Amino acid sequence: EISGTLSRTRHFMHSASLVTASDALLLLLLITVTYALTRTFATAVSAPASPMLISTSLQVLPSYALQSVLRLLVGYIMSLLFSIGYAYAAYRIPFAAAVLMLAIDVLQSIPLL
Repeated sequence: EISGTLSRTRHFMHSASLVTASDALLLLLLITVTYALTRTFATAVSAPASPMLISTSLQVLPSYALQSVLRLLVGYIMSLLFSIGYAYAAYRIPFAAAVLMLAIDVLQSIPLL
């Protein structure tokens, strides 16, 4: 009984380590999102083309509040998608698990200002 269970476990672990089409698609998606974010942030950190005028009128405060909430929501969704992809890669690819765990340990020690 125990040897049969061990054999099935080894077979499952061996078959789980194979890279599938969904793994390749996920990797392509992560690369695409990383490229898009890099390009977006590269233009976002440059100086604006024209000076921005921020109104202090009470009529625009709800709009500013909604924009802040939407930015929070977008950040949360991006964080959630990243963490799901990160966990999936660490689960499916044994070598990636070791590298990703090392990377997360290092990145956790760096404070963000």
